Amino acid sequence: MPAYFAGTWTYKGDFNIGQPGTVIISRSGAVRLINESQMGHCENIAKVTSLASGGTRINIGSAAVDKSKSTSQFCGVLDPSFFTKSLPAGLQHNVGPSHGEGYYYERS
Repeated sequence: MPAYFAGTWTYKGDFNIGQPGTVIISRSGAVRLINESQMGHCENIAKVTSLASGGTRINIGSAAVDKSKSTSQFCGVLDPSFFTKSLPAGLQHNVGPSHGEGYYYERS
């Protein structure tokens, strides 16, 4: 796991509709995606499945709901996705082609 990705990241877009507001990536490859909304608190957990693009991209598998930490009945499994380095000091979370360039995060 490249050290660049490890840490806590916060969503920095103007509008956030259903995307995790916080992403925590551990050096061991565990990924926690946290979303706070009017519908409640959801936490999903995934694992890094592979590295790509010379270590500037991490792919993660499906993110299961962490029922022990989620309070909303509307939490659901998140599809596999990937994070890429976004210079100068951010991450881009790509969740699929219908989401354009993805979502930008900065280190918390």
